[in-house]
Amino acid sequence: MKKISKDFIELCILVILICIILGGALVVAGKHNQKNSELSSNLVESTVKVMTIFGSGSGIVIKSTPKYSLALSNKHVCMSSPIAKIKVVTNLGKEEVVEAYISKIGVYSDLCLIKIDKGGLPPVKLAKGYKLHEKVFVIGNPLGIRGVKTVGYIGRPKQVFMEQMVQISVPIYPGNSGSGVLNTGGELVGIATAAWAGAEHLAFMIRLEDIEVFLGGVL
Repeated sequence: MKKISKDFIELCILVILICIILGGALVVAGKHNQKNSELSSNLVESTVKVMTIFGSGSGIVIKSTPKYSLALSNKHVCMSSPIAKIKVVTNLGKEEVVEAYISKIGVYSDLCLIKIDKGGLPPVKLAKGYKLHEKVFVIGNPLGIRGVKTVGYIGRPKQVFMEQMVQISVPIYPGNSGSGVLNTGGELVGIATAAWAGAEHLAFMIRLEDIEVFLGGVL
């Protein structure tokens, strides 16, 4: 019988160890991708399409009860309706149009709180904070297309339209106004509100601290 060299045995052991390490990495990556996919799917359910007689925007559910849900959006989205009654499209299994009302309007901020005549919509949590260059994503309804996800990073605070906002490198399109800006854990860090014309990745969000002041004791 031919004798197997020590070098050959060591090579076989090395190959086996590499396979085990790569296999573990693939399992971890698979679980991570599955988690991200489940998170994105859940957040789509938390996103609503806000419709008025002049157009549409987006909103993000922040509170839910058995009888009604509350969603944040932009003032310029809600106030495009001449009356304080709008409609939203939910996405629990299938798209459903339900009535909603303006519950609160920001005095110094481009924020609007919407009361939706449907309970049980999944809410998102407010983050405890955010930091420069943190990865974030927006799920909204650009150009009326439901549940579109765009990704970018948090930039520096800027003075925009007499309001202090935070720059984000997330593509924002018409219909994205009012979308939630979320961290990788699915927590709300801001509300998408404006984009610089002609600059695809130059957009702005309303700051988390301004959202907290606006909401007061709502949550």
